[in-house]
Amino acid sequence: MTRYAHRPLTAARTYSHGLRLVPPTTETCTDDGGIDWIAVERAATGDYDPTLLNLDERWAATHLLLAAGLGEPAIAERLATNKRQIHRWRHTDYRPSQRPRPAQTVSPCGTDAAYRRHQRRGEPIDDACRDGMREHWQQQRNRLKAAA
Repeated sequence: MTRYAHRPLTAARTYSHGLRLVPPTTETCTDDGGIDWIAVERAATGDYDPTLLNLDERWAATHLLLAAGLGEPAIAERLATNKRQIHRWRHTDYRPSQRPRPAQTVSPCGTDAAYRRHQRRGEPIDDACRDGMREHWQQQRNRLKAAA
């Protein structure tokens, strides 16, 4: 018989015992819908699957757990992420979705990327893109024949 056999089983995790987390707001989610604070708090205490959190929610949970005094390895294990990612998030002031991104260039018509862009957006495919895609696949076939 084990030491705690006389106690009833509970859903509480042993490592979440005594951990007090206070989200920075009383709202349940942010205005842009990016962070669900209830899911963040539950994942941080171990009552919710952390793989269901988006990047912004994991970032917020990381900062809550850091404020509670947990170390990076324990946070990484609890949030099912890499220790290096926790270290990076510890030293950033902005959420991952607010990270500045480089400006994207749009491929001109007549390329395979433009053909795929037309398909993705549901736009009609022009002749130049159709010809560019045909040429792309012809090059692919030639490469495969040369390799064989």
